[in-house]
Amino acid sequence: MFSRLLACLVTVVATQLAAASAAPSPPFALGATWTYRYTVTRPPEAAVMGTLTTRYDGLATYRGQRYYVTTVSDTINPNVAEKDYYEWTGTQFRQAALQTDTADSTLEIVFDNAVPLDASQSASGTAETYVNGNDQGPIPWSTTVTSLGTDTVTVPAGTFHDVQKWQTTFQFGVVRQVQVAEVVGLVDLRVDSEYYANGVLKSTTSQELINGPVQ
Repeated sequence: MFSRLLACLVTVVATQLAAASAAPSPPFALGATWTYRYTVTRPPEAAVMGTLTTRYDGLATYRGQRYYVTTVSDTINPNVAEKDYYEWTGTQFRQAALQTDTADSTLEIVFDNAVPLDASQSASGTAETYVNGNDQGPIPWSTTVTSLGTDTVTVPAGTFHDVQKWQTTFQFGVVRQVQVAEVVGLVDLRVDSEYYANGVLKSTTSQELINGPVQ
């Protein structure tokens, strides 16, 4: 589902967003929640483990447009709340924007074209970034998504067969994310990501589904 395209990317950026489709609604109940075992490593520090939660909040208006929204939080960064805004094509989500709130700041990233997720293709464009409502100017982005075939995957939620595996390389200014997501339908079972700034590895993350609805 939500491949957390920019999970932790917000942290890296802070330290160095088209309307929703008229297609049928996504196949999730309002308030549906997915809980993941979550591991973050920031070299040379040791890995830190916690949980990450994604909640489906249905439709909402953001900057005058209607999008499908998820709210993401985790126990490693308890003072950070992230909202992800998606277009829905009827079969896929595409990320249009995100907003991350901390105790003293709000970061928004608004894409000129919604970013494709979990479908073999390449796309690029620019994104406007805002800090506490102040426009910081455009940042170029590009993404390439490649299918790695299917596999059997075991996570805390169970063992799943015919799991689709996607590799995504996402470039956002000087920041690059390399991610492998193992997905059933629209739901992430396991996601492993590496985050680089100016070619230097800054952090890695891993999330594995503990519980939540799977199609």
